[in-house]
Amino acid sequence: MWKNAKRWWGDYDIFYLQYFVQGLLGAFLLTTQLYYLFEVLGKGKEFSTSTAGMYLGLVWLPWAVFKLLISPIFDKWAARQASSNLAVRCFYWIAVATIVMAAGLVSITQSDTVDAMMWSAFVINFARAIQDIATDALCVYLLPKAKRAAMQWSSSLVSDVGAVIGGAGFIALIAVFGWVELILVLTLV
Repeated sequence: MWKNAKRWWGDYDIFYLQYFVQGLLGAFLLTTQLYYLFEVLGKGKEFSTSTAGMYLGLVWLPWAVFKLLISPIFDKWAARQASSNLAVRCFYWIAVATIVMAAGLVSITQSDTVDAMMWSAFVINFARAIQDIATDALCVYLLPKAKRAAMQWSSSLVSDVGAVIGGAGFIALIAVFGWVELILVLTLV
């Protein structure tokens, strides 16, 4: 039994890591950073509920709109690529998106206003959307059709586990490590 589980996990590990990080960052942006903005900046009345609504709208704009519009274009582009180029180009976009997400996290630690934090979160989520599109394309390219369905449902599960850790887990860790230190650890992930 464990032998088959190890073989099954080995087929998907790079994808699981990508989806886990996407869930982790998504929940971090939606819960932990929002909690921090309310708790720290909200006491000074700089962060209100209307600002929270603008924050959530801005943060999810790339995921909701950009990903919806760009995914079909990316799919058509990927279909025209030579098979050897597609994997390389997908890895390139995943790497660039990961670097942009790390830079965005570092910029959050340097932000001194709500607006700066919101724009950093927007950039991070924009990069998350690009990373997700490229990861999905890589999955379709690398995995045989018989394994794609299992990858689809299990990647959602792994992303949800990352979301639980990125949300509730990080809120609990703010008290232990502090805000800046927590973000720097997240940047290394």
